[in-house]
Amino acid sequence: MQIEFFARNTKLSTLFKDRVVEKLSKFDKIEALDSIKVELEYFSNPSIQQHSMKVELTAPIKGELLRAEASEANEFKALDTVIGKFSERLRRELDKQKSKNSGR
Repeated sequence: MQIEFFARNTKLSTLFKDRVVEKLSKFDKIEALDSIKVELEYFSNPSIQQHSMKVELTAPIKGELLRAEASEANEFKALDTVIGKFSERLRRELDKQKSKNSGR
């Protein structure tokens, strides 16, 4: 699986990249998932200081575009939250495709 990294208003640390690869390795066994785009964005607005880092995952899967995002105080908390959201959306999409193929 190919992982693309993008950053806005911040730099990507190697620790964050390694953590993303480690967390996304559980999706390697899913054949329909070829690539995932990981986007990290920093918000410098003081009025929303407690939610200053946003992590977004985007992945094309069989004609659909799965997307999940989370904003937290640091990028590692946001990564954990977005992985949970993404895995739930992926599970629902795969279940939906499985039910279409079962003929019911």
